[in-house]
Amino acid sequence: MKNDPCITMTVSMKDPPHNAAIEGRLQRLRMLRAWSAETFFAYRTDLLQVQALLQRHSSDLLVASRADLVMVMGLLQHERKLSPRSIQRCRSELSVWFIALQHEGVRQDHPLQHLPPLQRTRLLPHTIDEHAVGRLLESPDISSTIGLRDRCILELMYATGMRVSELVALTLSQLDMQSQ
Repeated sequence: MKNDPCITMTVSMKDPPHNAAIEGRLQRLRMLRAWSAETFFAYRTDLLQVQALLQRHSSDLLVASRADLVMVMGLLQHERKLSPRSIQRCRSELSVWFIALQHEGVRQDHPLQHLPPLQRTRLLPHTIDEHAVGRLLESPDISSTIGLRDRCILELMYATGMRVSELVALTLSQLDMQSQ
């Protein structure tokens, strides 16, 4: 069996006592939710990073207020230069953390509840130029049946803007072979 570094991690004597509490609760969450080693490691890394930022400002993950956590989100963005997607993942992990603390009776509140979602920048899809489209459409060898089929598929997708999933679900009865 492969050695799982996340299971064998221990808290050193130099770690603050609250880090030991975080470790213990994370181990319990890992067992309850059947997290993979990678998921556990991601949660552990992010929560300890948040804990370190909170401790710099005299707070702690077990008692952090909404204002403390909003400040940490700002630090993650501006100081640590994390992407909005990484910050959103961290917020999601913190939400799981606070829900677990509520279930354990450690906290009565959920400081991130009702916090508006981050504005995510939507990336535009990449497009290819007209010359590349021409080369793509000409690439199938139309002297073979498979090549002719591939050429039809490419032209249909290009002409209609159809998604691959829509093309795959297309049936013969949906095709109008009479119209021009």
